[in-house]
Amino acid sequence: MHSSCAKCRMPTLQPATLADDVPALVCHRCGGMWLEKEEVLRLAERGREVPGSSTWDALRQAMDRLAGWCPHGHGVMFRTRLELDEVFHLERCNQCEGTWFDAGEWNHLVRRNLLRKLQEFWTPGWEKRLRGANARKAHLRRVEQRVGRDLFHEIMSLAGLLRRHSAGREALAFLVEEVQLKQDERTFDGLVTGTGENATR
Repeated sequence: MHSSCAKCRMPTLQPATLADDVPALVCHRCGGMWLEKEEVLRLAERGREVPGSSTWDALRQAMDRLAGWCPHGHGVMFRTRLELDEVFHLERCNQCEGTWFDAGEWNHLVRRNLLRKLQEFWTPGWEKRLRGANARKAHLRRVEQRVGRDLFHEIMSLAGLLRRHSAGREALAFLVEEVQLKQDERTFDGLVTGTGENATR
């Protein structure tokens, strides 16, 4: 008798072997995948995508909205939130520590080199970082709305250049100074141009 899918809640899980020798349970109905605690670590070490789990469509999104139930009968699993190209959740059982991946989620993590962070996703530190990242994204959206898209992208490009340059801090100080100077202070009443060259009389 097959185990019940964490999302479909039907006996649709079938044994499968991934990355040559890693056992898993895969739902033939929704494409979701169940890995025991040890197998999550083993498959993560391989760093490889898995076949039959590349779907990233409306079905996966619908499955992601559902609570996941442990196939071993331990009840509703703990969910952690990830925000990559879009928001999705991973589920893990607090008792057996097996993990459920909706179709496409494992491969999504592989392509973004996030498998090494799998264990971090369940920690309070990860939740704190996620809140910080969300706050920064909201701040950047507000700034872009205030200054306009073109200027915002120019500012972000310049910020990246300053971070990479060895004299970036000095350049930033000069930029702040230039922005704060009044027109007559910057040109000495027309004696000097905006680039610092002597004005022609």
